[in-house]
Amino acid sequence: MGELLSIKGIGSKVEKYLNNLGINSIKDLVYYFPRDYESFEDIKKIFDATVGEVITIHAIVATKPSLFRKGVTSITSVWLDDGTARIRAYWFNIPFVNKTLNVGMNAVFRGKVSSTKSGIVISQCKIYKKETYDLVKGSLLPIYSLTKGLTNERIKSIISNVLKDDALCSEIYEEYLPKYLKDERNLCDISYAFKHIHFPDNLKDMQTARKRIVYDELFVYSLAMQSNIDKTKNKGRNELINIDIDVLDKYIKRLPFNLTNDQEKALHDIINDLKTCKKINRLIEGDVGSGKTIVALITAFIISEKKLQTAFMVPTEVLAEQHFISTIKFLSNNINNDNIDLFIADGIYSNGEHTIALLTGSTKLKQRKNILEKLKNGNIDILIGTHALFSKDVEYKDLALCIIDEQHRFGVKQRKALEEKSNNANVLIMSATPIPRTLALLMYGNMDISRLIDKPKDRLRILNYVANVNEREKAYKAIKKQIELMHQAYVICPAIDKENEEIVGSFANYQNVKDYSKILKDYFGPKVNIDILHGKMKPKEKYDIMQRFKNGEIDILVSTTVIEVGVDVPNATFIMIEDAGVFGLAELHQLRGRVGRGNFQSYALFVDTTRTEKSTKRLKVLLNSNDGFYIAEEDLKLRGSGDIFGIKQSGNMDFKLADIYTDIKIFREASVDAKEFIDKNIEITNDLKNKLDRHLKMGLII
Repeated sequence: MGELLSIKGIGSKVEKYLNNLGINSIKDLVYYFPRDYESFEDIKKIFDATVGEVITIHAIVATKPSLFRKGVTSITSVWLDDGTARIRAYWFNIPFVNKTLNVGMNAVFRGKVSSTKSGIVISQCKIYKKETYDLVKGSLLPIYSLTKGLTNERIKSIISNVLKDDALCSEIYEEYLPKYLKDERNLCDISYAFKHIHFPDNLKDMQTARKRIVYDELFVYSLAMQSNIDKTKNKGRNELINIDIDVLDKYIKRLPFNLTNDQEKALHDIINDLKTCKKINRLIEGDVGSGKTIVALITAFIISEKKLQTAFMVPTEVLAEQHFISTIKFLSNNINNDNIDLFIADGIYSNGEHTIALLTGSTKLKQRKNILEKLKNGNIDILIGTHALFSKDVEYKDLALCIIDEQHRFGVKQRKALEEKSNNANVLIMSATPIPRTLALLMYGNMDISRLIDKPKDRLRILNYVANVNEREKAYKAIKKQIELMHQAYVICPAIDKENEEIVGSFANYQNVKDYSKILKDYFGPKVNIDILHGKMKPKEKYDIMQRFKNGEIDILVSTTVIEVGVDVPNATFIMIEDAGVFGLAELHQLRGRVGRGNFQSYALFVDTTRTEKSTKRLKVLLNSNDGFYIAEEDLKLRGSGDIFGIKQSGNMDFKLADIYTDIKIFREASVDAKEFIDKNIEITNDLKNKLDRHLKMGLII
């Protein structure tokens, strides 16, 4: 019998539902933290309502409910009045609320405020009697991620039963941090943290519990990284890859442009690492267009001079093909598009000096067999591809360098799987998402970091504009002008359609891809080719649309944020981002980087529909700067303490609660404490050792 079945409220059916959520043990249940909390804050006046916030108002229903349909959506609407102002309330797909609302009804309403053309509205309100709300005011209700068959109440009940049983949780509640650390960092006991992260008495109580769990996650990560630093830096390949500086100069001279100072420095640092027999473990961090790829490719060519192989892994087939083409063009000046199509179909190109190959999930069986045979025999120098590079049947003769592009798109275990194809290969990781320097040192303390800040001198600065909703037609005219100049444009929307939003938020008012494309088709007419792209499409469909856009067959691409990071369409010169205020700064900067990739003047227009103080501050940063490193630093400042409920931002780092941006102060403290642990050789408890081993064995440390 599974251990979950011993818990009150769990039968075989519920056990299966829990398994679907990744909960297979009592420990999994305890670590299944709320994704959010419903807070019962003080009542506000309608007059003081702010767009974007969830508020509670005490009001009367001033009008008879109106029930109507828009497509497949039912909408109920009333006016609420609290004596200071009126606000329109909407409920979507909750038709039965119509029977609850009566003119003159006095109640407490709690919902999210948003802006429309006719003014502010409040959506999806929960309704309480005044005396009922007074009883819960100030408390927090945990909200869990659900699956079919499980309600929030059921999960709450199950977790409550577990947490109350100290005997059942004895191992989980075992304290492993020394008392001096808890006192110094003002941390609560671990048992208190687990109980009160799930069921806090109030906001302060939840923050106390969260701080302890976040510290634990960052402390164990830092401890594992500190333990790994010496191993990583001292463990190199058996042979000395002694490279003459003339070899580097040979490849630099082939370039039709001059390298930036930062690119040259990065390459010389890499050469010095190879000369000293030190394993390369380097992060190349650079903004869009800073030239990370050419640094990586020159390193790969240098490695191939010693008859050693390179694996160049990227997250998508579009990017893999793009890098394959770029590499061919670097090796030969006499390549036309027809020849390139043949090389892509064959998957192999050789100029007599170097042989490169392309391997993806779409590579045909015959070509794949040929590539794998040549790779195993050492007849391929550089293999460019996707996850296919670490498939079981892929064997390298002597893999000496792993290059991983857009590293945040891969899990750490996936990167580790590629490295395990080698005899402790050198590693270059590339990231186009600038990270504040203080944070980079904490996250990548076991890596050398090369920052490419300089941009090529011939690259024109993207011109930025922030527009309001009344300036859309001006934007359309600007797009039309670019199309007349034979250029292309992106239009980005947060949602796919009215029924499928790709962001968290209330139902109304966010622009969506499907409806927006119809608006643009009506405006531009049949002579302008407009198509859409979104995350619900099949991979083949997305690939085909991006290829058509790259080939100039689509004039305007209306898309969600799925447009590929790093995809190079030099002819795209205009990007219009709708509802820009709902996106993060880093995401907006990455989206902006889809244009400005050629020698043409490019433009980025951000439509601010929310007009909140927060969105205005963020967009002002983008308006004034195209520097990703500056934007990353400003983003860190603007995030402040972040969402009070600690939205998870674990990415590949396996954190359940910690947010490496908003929890940077705790991250610094945890890093200092971990280093002290290692330096002073402080005894590690069994529980902490198990956590540490898990990080190291599962490859959770980059």
